[in-house]
Amino acid sequence: MTDKQKYIRQSAVGGLKNAAWAAALAALLWQGHALAASPAPAVSHKPLALETVLLRGPAGQITLAEVQALAAISVPPEQRAAVLGSRNSLEQLALAAYTQKALAAQARAAGYDKNEQAQYAERLAATRALSDSWMAHQSELQKPADAQLEKLARSMFANDKASFAEGPRVHVRHLLVRPGEGRTEEQAQAHAEALLARLKAGESMEKLAREESADKGSAARGGELPPFGRGRMAPEFEQAAFLLQKPGELAGPIKTDFGYHLIELIERLPAAEPVFEDYRDRLIEGLRIRRQQQIREELWREAQKDVQYEQAAIDAAVGGQPAVPLKSAPPAAPAPAAK
Repeated sequence: MTDKQKYIRQSAVGGLKNAAWAAALAALLWQGHALAASPAPAVSHKPLALETVLLRGPAGQITLAEVQALAAISVPPEQRAAVLGSRNSLEQLALAAYTQKALAAQARAAGYDKNEQAQYAERLAATRALSDSWMAHQSELQKPADAQLEKLARSMFANDKASFAEGPRVHVRHLLVRPGEGRTEEQAQAHAEALLARLKAGESMEKLAREESADKGSAARGGELPPFGRGRMAPEFEQAAFLLQKPGELAGPIKTDFGYHLIELIERLPAAEPVFEDYRDRLIEGLRIRRQQQIREELWREAQKDVQYEQAAIDAAVGGQPAVPLKSAPPAAPAPAAK
C-alpha cells in the first residue's frame, strides 16, 4: 500500500449508511433470487501443480496446495487472488504454514501432543479450520455477479446521492521525507527544511519530488496527488493544504505519522456534483464484502438450529458464576494479509 493510499481515510463502502445497505441487500437483490458466481480471473501463465514445493526447511516442505488451503481460511475471498498473485504475500503465507509445521513438530518431539488439553485444542482447531473453509467456499459460490451489484449500487447511489457530494477540493503536489533507515527524526526534519529552501529558491517541486520523495507512488508523478476534499487526508496534511490560496504557494514541513511533508498548491477546485462512475468500484466491492459476510452469518445461524443446552451440566460447570452475555456470531472474515 502506498503512502498516498494510507493518507486517504475512506471506508470500502463510501458514505452509505450500514443499516440502509443491509436492508437494501435483503430487499432489492437477494431476497428470492438465485446468485450467479463471478468468473475466475484469467491466468496468463500455465498453472502450477498443487504438489509444487514453494518452501523447504528442516521441518519439511510447504506445497502450493498447503498455501492455498491456508489462504482459504485466512484471506477474504475478495482479496485471495491478489494475495496469491503477489510474490511477497505468497512467501509470507508459505513461511506461516512452515512455521506452524515446525512448531507442531517441536510439540510432538517433546511429547506435548499427548497432553489431553492439547489434544482437545488440536481437534477443535481442525474443526474450526474446516468450518471456516466451508463458509468461505459457500460465500464464494454464492457471491453475486458484478452486473447485479452494479444495479444495486446505482440504485443506492441515486437514493443517497447527497451523501456523496463533495465540498471544495484542493489539488496539490507533495514531497515526503521519512525518518528511518539511518535518518533520525531530527535529521528528517532538517532535510525537509533544506528541501523547502531549495523550492523557495526556485527549484521545481515536480523535479525535486521525483528525486527525493519517500512516497514512491506520487514521486513517479512529480509528487502530484488526486484532488481531495475535507476528511480524506491526515488532519495535519489536510489543514495545511487547505490554507494554501494561490497556485505555486508552498507549505511545510508538515509533520504527520508518515514523516515530514512539503506541499505545493496546483489549484483550488469548487464543489463537485458526485458522479456514479467515480464511486462504482468502491461501492461494488463494499456490497460484495457485505453479501459474503451475510452468507457466513446465515450458515452460522442455520447450523445452530435445534440446539438444546444441558442446563444442569452448565450450572455445574460455571459453579454459580454470574452470567456474562455473549452474542453467537461467526468469526469475521480475516483481514487481508500485509503487503
